[in-house]
Amino acid sequence: MAYGKNARRCGALVACALLAAGCGGQAASSSVSRSLPQEEPVSGSLTVYLEQSFADDTLVNYPIRQAIDAFCARYPEVELELVSPVGGISDGEARQAQIEALNTQILAGGGPDVFLFGPRFTSFNLFPDMEKAMQNGAFLECGELLAQFGVDCAGGDFWPGIMEAGQWQGGQYILPLSFDLLLCLADRAALEKADFDGQAGHDTQAFLEELERVSGQSGAPAQLYGDLTTNLALPILDEKEGKVNLAEQEVCRMLETQKQITQGVDFLLSDGGSYVAQVQQLGMTGYRKEMARQLAQGELLLYIDDFGGLIDLAQVMEAEGGGEIFLPLPNEEGGATAQVECWSAISANTRNPRAAAALLAFLLEEGQDMSAYPSTLTTLPVRRSSLEAALKARLAHAQTIWWLDPTQEQLAAYEELFGVTLAKEEEEKQEWLEGLGQDLGLQALGSLESVLGQINGVHLQSLWTYSVDLGKNPDGDSLLNEAYREYLGGLISLEELIDTLTPRLELYLDE
Repeated sequence: MAYGKNARRCGALVACALLAAGCGGQAASSSVSRSLPQEEPVSGSLTVYLEQSFADDTLVNYPIRQAIDAFCARYPEVELELVSPVGGISDGEARQAQIEALNTQILAGGGPDVFLFGPRFTSFNLFPDMEKAMQNGAFLECGELLAQFGVDCAGGDFWPGIMEAGQWQGGQYILPLSFDLLLCLADRAALEKADFDGQAGHDTQAFLEELERVSGQSGAPAQLYGDLTTNLALPILDEKEGKVNLAEQEVCRMLETQKQITQGVDFLLSDGGSYVAQVQQLGMTGYRKEMARQLAQGELLLYIDDFGGLIDLAQVMEAEGGGEIFLPLPNEEGGATAQVECWSAISANTRNPRAAAALLAFLLEEGQDMSAYPSTLTTLPVRRSSLEAALKARLAHAQTIWWLDPTQEQLAAYEELFGVTLAKEEEEKQEWLEGLGQDLGLQALGSLESVLGQINGVHLQSLWTYSVDLGKNPDGDSLLNEAYREYLGGLISLEELIDTLTPRLELYLDE
């Protein structure tokens, strides 16, 4: 997919169309008109790695695609070509062939100039381990280049530690675009009535002990999703320090706690099957309203999930009368742990580093808000000042989702892709809109900002999910994930888990 001369001529029309779409377009349009600190013109051609599903401009038109269109309007002398492998697992063989071809090009000194990634499983990534790729010289140090376009990676407008996650030996090689983290959502009045002392939870264990105490007194449990080991400030596999921390005390305590929770404890509900059953019974709109009611009435103390799993419920609570607050799920050091979900980098092989830096800087501009993040998931912007605008843009995107008022082109594309005609009843559309809630109020936003200000641990990848590849079993499952599942299921002990994985991880670090 290329942006040629015809596309560049219609740059102004693209910006106007984004504004009219009400889907992050206003932010993109405002950024187009902003003057830049540098005077030299930016020109040349760039190839950009972006998943095909995000590059599509017919059915979905994700915010990342809108941002790229707006970039072309800002810089008419830069020509972009999107290198877009088959998305997801829709065609595994074709995708693998494309990625192998790109890897060959990169090893030969070519390949894409810019990489834009959302979260993917290891076997699907062009770089299965981005930290190792960063240290092996795959990416260009871009800190000074970005500074020419007004991006100060060491500046105070980024949430704590986020930029540092993409640094190596003092240089900025990976540029985070968005992140997620585990946190708690509650109704303020109901939590105060239950006498829950959030200050007592100075680390994960103390927090859970306080939660157990209050739950025992009130009879109200908490709902937990996610894995507590992703909340560790200490990385289980520290590639920058070249150390495996699986046997460290902090990690062992968290692993033991996660095993207890997985096998069931009275004060925490974590049954995914129950969640599915409730959604099937009530519908997503009804489920969120029921959860909001339970939180407001103190029948449920806390809802603990990553931000992407909480924001919809928080917006429903706001629409139901407000009162919701966010609390940190403290890590072992008493702070919050972030996971970088979407990131960007410039290839060390690029022949046009300045244009590449212009693109990354554009994606990070305050005015882009939601538009910079190539993800199907809801994630948080790395820039502090973009938080409120990003949340508003996200809700606006949902309120104007394409299938509410599809064009003839979109109807035809849908039928061609799925083999059936798109048919949405007005009742379905209204249910969708009613289930979105409304923008967060000042109280909820303030509590969220407070949590994000406490970030003291940031990881580029989770060991168990989006990380290293230690090989597969005969069924094709990850040996790393298989060992962890066996431990959580009680089939092997913690000592056996450590003894099994540590030498493999140490060998992996030495490769």
